[in-house]
Amino acid sequence: MRRGIWSDWTRALASIIACAALGMVMGRVEAARARPVVPVETAQVRARWAGHVPVRRVVDEATGTPCIEYAQSTPQRPGEFWTEIERVDLDRYDVLRFRWKMAGDPATATVSIEGYPAPDGRRNYYLLKRPNPPGQWQDVWLDLRQDDDGVVLEKAQVPAGKIRLRFQVALSDMGQLPERPQIRFRVANIRFVRYPVTLSGDLAAVTTFRDGERAGQRYPLTLTNRTEKPQNVSLWSEPADLRDFSVALSEERVRLRPRETRRVIAEISVSAERAEALPPLACEQAGVFATVNDDPDLITTWYEGFLLYRLVGAVPLPERPAPRLLPQEEARAGWERLAGRAKPAAVDRRRLAEANQLLDVSPEPPDMLHGNPNHYFDPRTNSILRFHAPGKHWSEKEKKYIDLSELPEQVQRAGAYAHHCYLSSGALKLAEVGWQTGDRRYFRKAAEILLAYARHYPRYAYARPAGVAFRSRVGWAVLQESWWYRPLPRALDLVRASGVLTAEEDRAIVEGVILPAAIHLRTHRSVANQQAEYNSGVGIGALVAGHWPLAAEALHGEYGLRAQWKRDFDADGWSVERDTSYHFAALKPFVEMAEAYENAGVHVFDEEFKRLFDAPVLQSPDLKSPGFTDGYVTAYERYRDPLYLRTVAVARRQPVSPPSGGFTNSILHASGLTVLRAGADDASLRTVSVNWGSPAHRGGKVMLDPKATWKGFPLNERVFRIAYGYKQSGFSYTAAAGNSLVVDGKPSSMLRVDQVAVLDGPMPAGRWTSPLHRPLYPGVGWSRTAAFCGDTFVLVDQLASERPRCFDLFAFLPHDVTGTVPAQTVWKPFPEFAGQGHGYDSFEEPEVAGEAPPTGFDYRLDAKDERPRGRLTLLSPEGTRLFRMKGYIRWHPVRVPVIVRRLENARNAWAVAAFTGRMEENAPLPAIRVLPVEREGRELPPHEALAIEVTDASGKYLLLTSEHAGAHRVAGCALEGPLATLALEGPSRASRAGQ
Repeated sequence: MRRGIWSDWTRALASIIACAALGMVMGRVEAARARPVVPVETAQVRARWAGHVPVRRVVDEATGTPCIEYAQSTPQRPGEFWTEIERVDLDRYDVLRFRWKMAGDPATATVSIEGYPAPDGRRNYYLLKRPNPPGQWQDVWLDLRQDDDGVVLEKAQVPAGKIRLRFQVALSDMGQLPERPQIRFRVANIRFVRYPVTLSGDLAAVTTFRDGERAGQRYPLTLTNRTEKPQNVSLWSEPADLRDFSVALSEERVRLRPRETRRVIAEISVSAERAEALPPLACEQAGVFATVNDDPDLITTWYEGFLLYRLVGAVPLPERPAPRLLPQEEARAGWERLAGRAKPAAVDRRRLAEANQLLDVSPEPPDMLHGNPNHYFDPRTNSILRFHAPGKHWSEKEKKYIDLSELPEQVQRAGAYAHHCYLSSGALKLAEVGWQTGDRRYFRKAAEILLAYARHYPRYAYARPAGVAFRSRVGWAVLQESWWYRPLPRALDLVRASGVLTAEEDRAIVEGVILPAAIHLRTHRSVANQQAEYNSGVGIGALVAGHWPLAAEALHGEYGLRAQWKRDFDADGWSVERDTSYHFAALKPFVEMAEAYENAGVHVFDEEFKRLFDAPVLQSPDLKSPGFTDGYVTAYERYRDPLYLRTVAVARRQPVSPPSGGFTNSILHASGLTVLRAGADDASLRTVSVNWGSPAHRGGKVMLDPKATWKGFPLNERVFRIAYGYKQSGFSYTAAAGNSLVVDGKPSSMLRVDQVAVLDGPMPAGRWTSPLHRPLYPGVGWSRTAAFCGDTFVLVDQLASERPRCFDLFAFLPHDVTGTVPAQTVWKPFPEFAGQGHGYDSFEEPEVAGEAPPTGFDYRLDAKDERPRGRLTLLSPEGTRLFRMKGYIRWHPVRVPVIVRRLENARNAWAVAAFTGRMEENAPLPAIRVLPVEREGRELPPHEALAIEVTDASGKYLLLTSEHAGAHRVAGCALEGPLATLALEGPSRASRAGQ
């Protein structure tokens, strides 16, 4: 019996020992899983790579580094390649680390970790958001807890038990690429890392000092030992970019006890003598790094998301009483009004009424957060909403106030966001009216709003903590945060000057909202207009908060204002977003920031900045800026360029004089934009704008999309961007969204087109060719010619393909079609059109013409005036099919007529479209004819050379466009190819060639 009991105990003990042993083994396995470094592709570990493009292993010539390379000439689409590894518990790791470099032409690279967070999440990082000097290796730390925007991307489909690492590389700007663009992307030493010791900092705690010997900043850094054993830590800075400044660390060798946290001070400073010689906010930067036991695999830095924090040393601004952001003369005038020694300044009546209304509004912000203004419309009626006051949401369509509680939550949140913006802009409005009147009631109300946000802002949760693009407390994303935030520092600057705040209240506003919100904006990076919003918000906020490193970085930093002018704007000054509205969306905060800095004593308005004002004017049809006219008043005051005078006259509501010598062409070579112009004054002005190196609008997929105007009226329309909230918004990014060509229903490569010839003079013209070695469509040579012949805009297409294709040519008209020639055309519904091409499903009511398709369409040029009218004349080979339908254009979508010509099973083809403007109904109808062309005694086929005879109310004209240079004969006239125009009857004579 005892023996049996003993046996049971023996077995139990054995079981315990076995379990303990197993636990030890499992512990070792777990420890192995949590090893500090998980290699993916290194000198010792080779991953299996797959993708849509070839990748290979090479050794970098300059450094001897083994690496993976993706190289391609004239890529037609983004290159993607990836590797899959066995699932690792990435929650235990901190960063994805690797080195990369981009040789060849400008390109972007995106990195995605798919299948993390498990099982179908995604982390997404844009490498372009850090400097990318061509041909130089870059080290990256990509934070596994905070990517850019993976949280809003579609779920990843990854095999069970796997994690996929995907790279996508694409040419970044078609408008600035050479004849045969090349991509060469290299990546090396890819691994996931968990750090035993972390390095972090606190921007809000940075202090500035200026003593008799040195001036600069002190950064508190934190080292944290995350392990249960002591760690020997080395800490150093990277001085390579320092010239005048130097870095001193309070400790360079640190021994941390288990789980210990240690504070270290990094000081970056310049000698007092040198600081006096440098301009205010002159700055230099240095990285700071740490590692354990000098292990190169465990080198860490101060990072967040994709961003690497650097120590920024900045020359402090001299002391100055508020308001710091206004010119000294204006500041003195305001002080006089506040002291009662000067009369109130004139205040716009409407603005004063709005400020008075705000006096009775509660300063407390709404509880609802994270609204997206793109959802601020009534989905029941598709009506835009306007915020008039708290609780008052005006429906533009219904002409009444509506109750948002009856609408979806996203609309309610959008309404709450409008309320937040009403308060922030209201604070500035109150402060400005107070400054103009000297009435402190307005300042006190503005102060109440600022203090309310200082109380509430720190407790607001992030919209989506896992993505730096969405680490916003008030807005849906950081961009919306910047829109809400930007008025607040300027309001504080004025309120501070009024004296209504105590020192404690001032400090509470700075520490509660002004500085933390500026730091939040800084942690995200975007491109062009969005980054301009961030830099302006950060910069002005930092000026008001007295945080000189942030203020300097917003201007001079690696993604600051000046860096943006080089990275986000081409040599012509045109935005990489390639859209007028978005260009101004960047220019406005640029000007706001520049004026604030200039008033604070920092020079910003230089020649680099000037070209950003030039570009919109040069590419506008009438040489007047299509927006932001007040900004051109500022630009003219700074630069005195006569180019701005027409826009300045508009802003000042003065008569607008024509340019001296009349209107002439503009060519923006870097942007790939040409504007053909003819006319002595605005009344006679005729224009054609053609994009040949850039999309016609942001995100557009259409090249050679002409837009013509005649005496102030549009002869055709462009799609431009359609706003995000509308169901038609996706159409903006399709191949069919423009007056262009679609081949076999597919989108084009968007590769730059060659500008072959341009003619100046009374009959301006241009010829552009998509060459076979860099084609918009593989295997298709396409030439497009645009010309103004009298009152007629002529558009000629010549096509040559190596095999039969389906060519669709689109034309968007400005207003209703009133008749056709012949009038008895039979039209039949053609619903299958929706499935025949990229974006075709966005059109409504598609119909196909019967056996005798019309050759002419009469249409209105002005929705409010019956007199001006257009005639579209179409010529093309026999068998061309013709469609009509409705399509959408503009930010708030408007439905317009669309005409489509289809040349089916065609190899060599041609087509002519002539848009004629007529002011009176009895004006002669245009006559358009195609004439044969001879060269060297041989008649040329029309896809090689085409001549068009145009007869309209203004005269009779001849246009030649040819793939050949030299002498051609047309109807007894000698003309020089590749492009020529000639007035046979009428006031114009031959135009002259120019590039």
